[in-house]
Amino acid sequence: MTGQTIGKVHLGKLLGEGAAGVVYHGYHTTLGIEVAVKILKINRADREDHVYQERFRREAQLAARLEHPGLVRVLDFGDHNGQPYLVMNYVDGYSLAHYLKLRKTAIDERTVVKVLYAAASALAVAHDAGIVHRDLKPANLLISKKGQLKITDLGLAREDGMANLTMDQVTVGTPAYISPECLMPGGRADQRSDIYSLGVVAYRMAFGKKPYSGSLQQMIHGHLGGRARFDEASECSPETVAMIKKMMAAEPQNRFQSCNELVEHIRNVVNPRIIDVKPKTRNGTDGSSNSMSRPSDFRGIVGFLDGRLGESSSMREGGKVMHTTRNERQMVWALLAGVVLVAGTGYLFFN
Repeated sequence: MTGQTIGKVHLGKLLGEGAAGVVYHGYHTTLGIEVAVKILKINRADREDHVYQERFRREAQLAARLEHPGLVRVLDFGDHNGQPYLVMNYVDGYSLAHYLKLRKTAIDERTVVKVLYAAASALAVAHDAGIVHRDLKPANLLISKKGQLKITDLGLAREDGMANLTMDQVTVGTPAYISPECLMPGGRADQRSDIYSLGVVAYRMAFGKKPYSGSLQQMIHGHLGGRARFDEASECSPETVAMIKKMMAAEPQNRFQSCNELVEHIRNVVNPRIIDVKPKTRNGTDGSSNSMSRPSDFRGIVGFLDGRLGESSSMREGGKVMHTTRNERQMVWALLAGVVLVAGTGYLFFN
């Protein structure tokens, strides 16, 4: 759809494609800014499901009212040839999934806790507004080039969990992060479901692997039975491991009951040994000059990804296209010039 116009947005290159939809870079002709446009993939039943359509409209309106540096802002929404779409702020950066794909080993404790703190702080705002993510996973945690973590795709997943899982979604890993209650017939997600999924993300970072793998049935049994092992090798302290274990409790009532509770636990129990986050001031803001919500928090991750992926990359026709940097192109030309020079010198010498 590159080159087409949806609403007031002129679509540019395809940024990526997943089970839930396709994402394009775009230019908003009225606002004069870069945006990201996500066109949702829905089947014929969803198009005729007025409950689904109404919930999408309601949650898109709620998401548009949210203002938090850790949430990707929804600017507009609509329908294009029967396909719902969202217009969002464009985040120039990478997803946490990219980082974890390159760093297959366990991540250091400070980074794990910082990601948890930043994500939980942003989710708390969404939950207070009545929005549950329902599909929290590394691909939906973006890290901007400025080093700020942002959550995208708020409230876009269906409420009936596994009832809508397709083979495409199985391959991208949604079942690996879904909460047990969403796997049950008629199960409904609430804020504790997001806490569980965030706990699985933390487990992946802390232990260098997902808690459950294998076939779809094996993953389902793992989630429902709470069979994750927490005695694997990790750089995290017992306090942080215990926090992740509580987040991943099979029964919702045994987890942290809200993201606000999780944030306070990080501040008071886990944080003092790892990160410098001072208590909140009277006006409710963080009193630390080194607050974890500052844009510089994840510049180490950005630097690592810039070094491994170059200036940028994009998804096209199911594969990743790597875009070379200026320095890389200059180096290639220099090497080619050197080869030509050596070949020419050899030809003249032997001639």
